[in-house]
Amino acid sequence: LSGLILCGICNASLGYNKTNVSAKRPDFFQCWKYAKGLHKGSCSISVSKAERIALTSLNQVLGLDLLSSPDDDYETKGRALRSIVKKIVFFRLENRFEIYYYL
Repeated sequence: LSGLILCGICNASLGYNKTNVSAKRPDFFQCWKYAKGLHKGSCSISVSKAERIALTSLNQVLGLDLLSSPDDDYETKGRALRSIVKKIVFFRLENRFEIYYYL
């Protein structure tokens, strides 16, 4: 999903951030412009939540069954997402996504 998710405030990409202690804070996507102090509103989402939302949307829109495949099959899921999804815009305040597909 890295590079596909865009900030709903400034339309910049949300960068992937890996944490050392995932028990305290899971890996997440964060707007790079917010991280540099270029705007005030934070726009971040955990990787697991973003993946779940994107895969659920794909299942609903395209009838794909990506959620039932093994959790460790990230490479296959990633290829499927990148071939179908043009961009994903995340609106933090409304806690919603807009997903744009290549169709």
